[in-house]
Amino acid sequence: MPGSFEDEENISVLKEDGFDESYEKKMYEMYVQGLLGENLCNARDAYDACHYMMVPMHYAFQSQNSEYIQMFQEYMDNFCLLLKEEKETFRSLSILDRLHSMYLAVEYMCLCSQHGFSVQESLFSFIYEESQEFTVTYTGAWESVAKYQDFWELLESLLSGEGYGNGKSFSNIITDIDLFLLAVLCDLKFVYENNEMKVDINRQTFIKAEKYVDRIFQDEIVWYADGTWELQVGAWRDHPDYLYAGISDPDKIIEGIDYRVENCSWDAGHSMRFPLFLKSYQRASLSQKRIELYEKLVKGYGDTFVKNVLVEPDKTCKYYRMNNYMNGCNGLYRFGYNEEGIGIGPYQNSVCFLLGWYAFCGNDEVLETYRITARKFPLDEEGEKIYTDPTTVREQNPIFKSQTYRQFLCYLAGKLVFE
Repeated sequence: MPGSFEDEENISVLKEDGFDESYEKKMYEMYVQGLLGENLCNARDAYDACHYMMVPMHYAFQSQNSEYIQMFQEYMDNFCLLLKEEKETFRSLSILDRLHSMYLAVEYMCLCSQHGFSVQESLFSFIYEESQEFTVTYTGAWESVAKYQDFWELLESLLSGEGYGNGKSFSNIITDIDLFLLAVLCDLKFVYENNEMKVDINRQTFIKAEKYVDRIFQDEIVWYADGTWELQVGAWRDHPDYLYAGISDPDKIIEGIDYRVENCSWDAGHSMRFPLFLKSYQRASLSQKRIELYEKLVKGYGDTFVKNVLVEPDKTCKYYRMNNYMNGCNGLYRFGYNEEGIGIGPYQNSVCFLLGWYAFCGNDEVLETYRITARKFPLDEEGEKIYTDPTTVREQNPIFKSQTYRQFLCYLAGKLVFE
């Protein structure tokens, strides 16, 4: 039986010699099974659940541990029942909350397909129907001068340069919402083609998803001579979250000075999803050319992360840190996002590292960094400051803020294996 979250104070945060099979089993039973025993598809937990459960789910299948896998099977069975009874409740969640829940579900179905487990047709059917609904109703992250009929018309406009017509640098930006939905559709295509499904589908949806993914990651990527790359360089420059990217000390901000960065890149936190998204995009077809393209992109992401973002421990800080932006810029991010004068300062996007998603790039240096970081716990005051997001003020599941659980995510991330 899983323990309760209140038991956390009775679990010692373990050092290197404590990472053994019993530790792993204990963490899965107490934290993973405990979390999966709840309804995580709600306004408080849906967004976080995708981030905090993805690495444990992938490791469960990679390790071929039937006990761990069963925890996710039972959760998805319950998720199916919940969705059948409360479809409208699900649709009342925010766009990103729904997409996060859908992506966790389709990744689960992909893992089942890859490892010889059956896929619930009812789960596939629901996620497919919801994705179809999104392609019809979602027409952009911002108000547009043009009125788009559906998701595909929006993407065509963004990639042709017409975009939102707001006169800002982000008029043609591809957002995380766009990338999430495309990843869900590509995963659904993989699941459908690798299982006997009686669900009536519109194949054009999958064909369009693959087409636009390829255009984004061929036409909107800037490659550099060292094999690193960035997506839509400079496109975020005018966005309010990025207006102070060119200064690191909020006390030195002078009114009237422009602190935008001309070649501003994606922030390092939101782009942590790229490696797994790219794997979803790659699954969409068996074309060797596409496989090689997305393998190159995944490797390039790892190289970019190591070169521009990852900061090794030094005399000033004993923890691994992250620069705030994928181009290596470490200025303020989301300054004034929730509260005037408050934002993500230098290195404070590092909290995202503890989620483990950067491991999906398969870079050996990144994987080793996770193994080392897992042994850095418990965090002292300096570590707490580095790995805390000062802009997140919403209520969160207490376990997602637990040092013990974040250490466990780093431990699992360091154990992931990639061919």
